[in-house]
Formats: sequence, structure tokens, C-alpha cells
Amino acid sequence: MPQILNIVYGSETGTAEDVATTIAFEGRLRNIQCKVASFEDFDMQLLKNKRQIVVFIISTSGQGEMPMAMRINWKKLLRKSLATNELENIDFAIFGLGDSSYQKYNFAAKKLYRRLLALGAKQILEPGYGDDQHELGIEGTLDNWKLKLWDELGISLGIDSSKMAPILPPRYKLDFDDLPNEADECKQKAPYTKVKVISNLRMTAGTHFQDTRLLKIDSNNHPELYYEPGDVLMVYAENTPESIEIAIEALNYDNDLLDKEFVPRKNSNLYEDLPSWFLGNRMTLRNCLTKYFDLQAIPKKGLCYRMAMYTSNQDHKERLLEFAGAAGLDEYIDYAIRPRRTVAELLRDFKESASSLDPAILFDLFSPIRPRAFSIASAPAVHKQFIEILVAKVQYKVIKMKTPRLGLCSTFISRLKEGDEIFVKIRKGTFSFPDHNTPCIMIGPGTGVAPFRSLLHQRSLTHKKEDLLFFGCRGPEFDDYFNKEYLGMEKTQVVCCYSRAPNIQKMYVQDGIRLFKKIVHDLFFNQNGYIFVAGSAGQMPKDVLEALKIVSQHINDKDDRFWEKMENQRRLQYETWS
Repeated sequence: MPQILNIVYGSETGTAEDVATTIAFEGRLRNIQCKVASFEDFDMQLLKNKRQIVVFIISTSGQGEMPMAMRINWKKLLRKSLATNELENIDFAIFGLGDSSYQKYNFAAKKLYRRLLALGAKQILEPGYGDDQHELGIEGTLDNWKLKLWDELGISLGIDSSKMAPILPPRYKLDFDDLPNEADECKQKAPYTKVKVISNLRMTAGTHFQDTRLLKIDSNNHPELYYEPGDVLMVYAENTPESIEIAIEALNYDNDLLDKEFVPRKNSNLYEDLPSWFLGNRMTLRNCLTKYFDLQAIPKKGLCYRMAMYTSNQDHKERLLEFAGAAGLDEYIDYAIRPRRTVAELLRDFKESASSLDPAILFDLFSPIRPRAFSIASAPAVHKQFIEILVAKVQYKVIKMKTPRLGLCSTFISRLKEGDEIFVKIRKGTFSFPDHNTPCIMIGPGTGVAPFRSLLHQRSLTHKKEDLLFFGCRGPEFDDYFNKEYLGMEKTQVVCCYSRAPNIQKMYVQDGIRLFKKIVHDLFFNQNGYIFVAGSAGQMPKDVLEALKIVSQHINDKDDRFWEKMENQRRLQYETWS
């Protein structure tokens, strides 16, 4: 049997990645060699070549969908040409992360589980499903599932999985002596493109609480940034100076150490290479704290567990282990979740433990900053040589914390100035738009309108069918994005649904659908149109679906699954986010 445990995660908010990282950490404590990879980066060909064990940790996105980063490899697994014994060399276990308050609870993990079995993979353990609604959170099932996992792996690998090392050496050695020449080129291929900011326009009124930006970047002479309407722009962000300052003070590293150059040396080929393409061949801790470690994330339970393993302060160890365990869920929620505390603030609160951390351990503790995805709001045929995205800055206050809570990437983008350089790349979006002969009904409140602005501008150059956009915002004086742009577009009807406008009847997008149900009915049923929904994954998609059921109430569908069938046929498509 193989001695390497592959742990593959599909993550939307970082929780699946944290669980995967913690399982790998626990595996290393048991002297099991572990390799962690995202589903996006995992080489699917490896699943066919030799016998191996794979643990999948999969979250569910939006309306029962695969996380965005999983979808390319997931489509490869769905190919009809694959044989029923394609994955016969794979022994696997799977744990899903979901929320039972959603109708399609843990759908992504369940779909992957069924597909793996259909391709001949063999399960070593019954699948586990974490539920945010459980009184103990996902740990209500995860902790017990992991115990069974280690028992099964102990049998498979011929080891005593109950024996654990007291502490682990770091995955990387920081070599401060044997440095490459400064003139040496980075050998890593950069997966992202460095571009300049052309402009960063505020799209909301200065008096409005929400700061929304239309960021324009220069894409001229960058053919790798080719895109189509519906695609997304991935943006690499940096930590705020405020978070960096808090972390440095807690770690108590002096300037000499922070700015001393080093090269990370892997202690095993199973560990990923650090991204020298943007950190440089000669790295510094200050640069890693700025660009690599995610200091503004809410500290996950896995981080609390790993930090507890490295501290000699017994009070801190007990407290951190309490946060990490199922029994301490209420304490963890009160400490981290409700106040939206950050990793940097965790370091400050446990300063004695933080200040004793060897710098190399930081690469085992902290998750890296993950690029964020934003729907592209520009149209390639109209907005040439540049790309635009619409970004609402996340900023709010909570009772327990003195300073406002800030979204990492949205704050980073809101502070960009003309001439600044950022790393970006194009990723295929989830929408599949029809040709210009097919009507499109688009529902996009707030920044959800971005992909529809792209589509409408692109289709405005063609002899298209009628398009209908339902756009929701607070009011014409606050956040009525792009409204004037649509006036000159032929065969484009825009219904603005204002929820907070003085002297205007309060209306949300679902109300607009009910009000214009005859037009929606005609475009969808008589002209075979498509419906697209973009925006928050909370209540809005459910309300929109209820409104669509009114449009389709003439359909004699005994099992009430008409719109589910339309979704399966891709005539109803969602792109939602948490």
C-alpha cells in the first residue's frame, strides 16, 4: 500500500482548505507522509497511474454547486469517455462541508462521491457530512469521522495510528546564508499577470455608506487576459498595513530579522513550492507578512489547533485547544466568529505564544492569501485594451471590536491608485450565455449586475433579440450602477428595483419579476429565452425562484420540479456567492 496520503480539497471560503491542512498536520504527527493540494491544482492523471489513497474535503457552493475552483477538473471527471474502471487504483474517503438549511445540502460532496464510485474507486470509509447547523458545527461529525479515518489508515498503512509525535519540525528551512544572485531570474512560471491600474472610480454617492469601485486595469499587450462575457478576474491582494503592524508587534520580530533575505528549502518533495514568482527568489519575512500570509482571515479551528501544538504556555495551549475542539464551539464562536476577529488579532491576544514562534513555523501555521474572483463588468468588443470589475468594499462594525472589520481584497482594491501594479488572471465563469438570437432575462441586484453589463454591451453590437434586466439597488441617488449606459441600447429593457428610494415604492428584484411576469413569460416560454441570476447566495435566489414559480404557474408539473429541470438544461443559471 502507498505510504503517501493525498488530501485534496475543494474550498469556497477557506474552510475545506483549513480542514485539509489540519488532517495533513495530524497525519504528520502520526508519521504519515501527507500531500495537500486543491482540487483545481491536483493532477487528475495521477489518479490512474498507481494505487494510492486520497482523502477529499469538499465544500458546497451557492445553490448546491461545486466550488468555483473545482469546476474545470470536475468537468474532466464527468467525461462520458471515462471507463467504469478508470479509478480502480484509488482508495478514497470523502468529507463534505455544508449547511442543512439549504435545500441542496452537501450536494457537491455527494455528487463527487457518486462519481468516484461510478469510475471504480473504492471507499475505505463511509462519507462524512459536516453541517453548520449542528449544535457543535462541522466538528459535530468531523471529529468522529477523523477518528475512523485514522483507524482505517492505520490498517491500510500498517501503522499504529494512535501513536503521535509531540511536535513536528517545520516544512521549510529558511536559509539565510546560501542565497541566489540578485540578478538571477525566477525559474517559476508566473500563473498571474502583473498589470497597471488605469483608474479606480467610486460608483456610489460620497454620502452613501457603501463604497463601490469600478476598477479599470490595462490589458493591452496581454493576450493571456483574453476573456468573454461571464468570465471572472482573479485578483491577488495584500494585507492592510494595519494588520501587518498588529502581527509584527505580536511576533516581536525586529527589523533586521524582518528584512533579512532568505531562501525557503523544502524538507520534503511532498510540500509545495512557495510562490517565488511574486515573493522573489530572495524572500523576506516582511514581504511574506505583506503578500503571502492571510492575516485578515477569521482564524480557523485548524489554526488554533496547530498554534496550540507549538506553544509552551499551558494557559494558551488549553485555551487554543478549547477553540479547536467540538466542545468549545460556543467559546470559539464568541471569540472568533461573532466579532469577526482576524488572524493578526489572534496573534496579539496570544502574544507570549506568538513571540516565541520560530519564523519557519509561520509557514505551517498560516494559510496563504487566496486570490479573489470578481465578475468582469467590461465587454471585450466595446471596452478594448482594458478590463473593468465592480467591487463593493466590505467594511462594517461589530460590538466587541474597536476597529471596523475590513474585507481583505475589497479593501486592497479600494485603496489602489492610478499606476499601481497588481497580479491578475482570467478564469472561466460559470455562466454559459446563448447566442444573440436567444433572449436573456438577467436578475442582478447590487454588484451582481457586473456580468450582465458585460453581456449587454457585447450583445449591443449585434442584431439581437429582446433582453430584460432586473437590477436591484437602494435608489437612483445612491448605488444605481450603469443605468445611463443602457439608455442607448436597442431591444434592452431595464427594470430598476429600488428598495430605499424616497418617494418611490419599495421594490426588490423578485417584486419586479412579479410585476413584469407577462414579459418574462413571453421571453422565456414563447421565445425560448434563458434566465441568469447573479448576486448574494443568501435569501435572494430563493425569493427569485418563488417569483419565477408564479411566472410558470400555468405549467402542469405534478412534482413541482419544473425550474429544477430548467436548471439542469442550463436555461436557468445561478452565479451566487457568500
